Amino acid sequence: MARHQANQVQEALANLRKEHKQPTSGSLVAALTFSFWTAMLGAAYETLWQTDLHRIAQCEDGKGLPRKAFSGPLTPIRLLRNRIAHHEPVLT
Repeated sequence: MARHQANQVQEALANLRKEHKQPTSGSLVAALTFSFWTAMLGAAYETLWQTDLHRIAQCEDGKGLPRKAFSGPLTPIRLLRNRIAHHEPVLT
């Protein structure tokens, strides 16, 4: 796991403790940011995608979806989400 993502996990755990919530695996997954999850589909995790994560996405023919095909559409979603979260205009 990249240092940035390890820091995000620690931040999520700290937030759970601050909110007096039990740090279960489910609560930790829910507390992690969208950025954390989209980073898991980045080029740095190509090996992890090839060995394990490819199982979460398959094409209609049953073949595994390439990481780039899965991660590519997430970028505009992440950017839109960030604009909304920062109260920026999203409609022109």
